[in-house]
Amino acid sequence: MQAHHLLTGRRGEDVASWFLERRGHRTIQRNVRIDADEIDLVVEGSGGRAAVEVKTSINGDDPLESVDDAKFGRLERAVGLMPVRIDRIDLVGVAADERGITIRWLCGVR
Repeated sequence: MQAHHLLTGRRGEDVASWFLERRGHRTIQRNVRIDADEIDLVVEGSGGRAAVEVKTSINGDDPLESVDDAKFGRLERAVGLMPVRIDRIDLVGVAADERGITIRWLCGVR
């Protein structure tokens, strides 16, 4: 049985992948492990290839507030070790509460 936060994260990644695909991107990899780091999604679209960090909350808080400089450092390190070229880093926040789901996409944050 998986921990609740892992189920929440996986569902958030499913929503983010669906959201980006509806905007013309194609998910080419999920949960890419690079040493101790992980890239949630790798997507391709007209703007090139992006490594996507997905953050999910179920209490209505903005999940992207948890992405700090340390997290960016780990993402940049993982991107630098990818065997394929990554053109940018995107963030997708998936916030769910009793009113529904809010998705926020920050394209090309780095």
